[in-house]
Amino acid sequence: MTDSPATPADSTRPLPDTLIDGVRVVELCDPRAGRVAAAFTGKLLATFGADVVKVEPPGGDASRREAPFATDVPSAETSATFLQYNTGKRGVTLDVTTSLGFRLLESLLDSAGIFLTDLERAAWPPGLPESVERRVEAQALLAVAVTPFGLDGPDADAPSAPLTVAHASAGPRNLVSGFGARGDEPMPLPAHAFAADAGLCAAVATTAALHERASSGLGQLIDASEMEAIATLDRVDTSILVNGPAMNTDRDPRDGMMECHDGFAFLVTGQGHQWRSMLRLMGDPGWAFGDDGEPRPRSEIAAESRSAMQEWVAGRGKAEVYHATQAAGIPTGPVLSPTEVLASEQEAARGFFEPVAHPIAGTLRYPGYSARFGDLALHHGPAPTLGQHNAEILAPLLAALPGGRTPASGPGIRAP
Repeated sequence: MTDSPATPADSTRPLPDTLIDGVRVVELCDPRAGRVAAAFTGKLLATFGADVVKVEPPGGDASRREAPFATDVPSAETSATFLQYNTGKRGVTLDVTTSLGFRLLESLLDSAGIFLTDLERAAWPPGLPESVERRVEAQALLAVAVTPFGLDGPDADAPSAPLTVAHASAGPRNLVSGFGARGDEPMPLPAHAFAADAGLCAAVATTAALHERASSGLGQLIDASEMEAIATLDRVDTSILVNGPAMNTDRDPRDGMMECHDGFAFLVTGQGHQWRSMLRLMGDPGWAFGDDGEPRPRSEIAAESRSAMQEWVAGRGKAEVYHATQAAGIPTGPVLSPTEVLASEQEAARGFFEPVAHPIAGTLRYPGYSARFGDLALHHGPAPTLGQHNAEILAPLLAALPGGRTPASGPGIRAP
């Protein structure tokens, strides 16, 4: 995938080493909110081979101050959140609220194929919407906005937080009930899990737009709503609401989280063949069958089903439950601690966790990408330190401005 319109196939032309070849991404995220959906989009594009330049204010992105930290002494360089969601990028510090800072941002955009932001429309610096729109037309720029509720509509600029965005989508409903929560209070998930889902959706849309641009040569705006992306995860409830009676109760008690003697496992036996396999594992108890020898309707034996499954699971370890049910065709997953995931033989065999060396946080193992692409390489570089690439990226742009300047001292470049 290249940053230019497609040309007729040339069998003599060398194939690119990466999925995205020769594309620069300028990432400008809200420094106050600590959001990570757009940052995850940028991380994925960097993993695929794009040159992602993250623009932070001189004080750094808010996610740099989010616990936990990779070292005993918290610092802007050791936040696990920032380290994870910004691998493979280059980073500069820039005060875009000043005239000089904005001119430098525009200079960066001059060489960009993609502009990525999580700023709601009202928060864009003055002049930026017009500058981006002009570049969409003139240089086929892809402008990608990943915001809580999208760039338009009555809720576009509504106050938000990760918890409220997730639950406004109804996406967590199945997950919450599946984990056994029965209260009315909203349930948060750690590590920005829902934001990562939204960032992935935006990355897929962006790569599709890159493919389209290779044919048409045209730029466009990609307006991604976190809430709408998360809503697509609630496929079961959404299907019931559209195709059948409204679901007003929690998830069916026959499925979900169950306690083993060494932890928990999550079982799904909703389909007929899955339930029949579960009955075999439990010894075909008599209460589960009618006089004709066929399984009774599950609605008649819900309480017995749950009790019997819990008893069967409780007498086994989660690994035994996992292997026995999987062999019987029952979708099951053990609930693993982070330590157990890192020690997984399956992930070790696939090389999923990649060691990445960071100059301050040290060498840590990071989740890689879930798919492989033949001989194409994936990039797993460290997250940038604050202002790490100012001299490399911004200094030449400063020198090229009328009356050429040199970078100010300190970790950031800001207008005098």
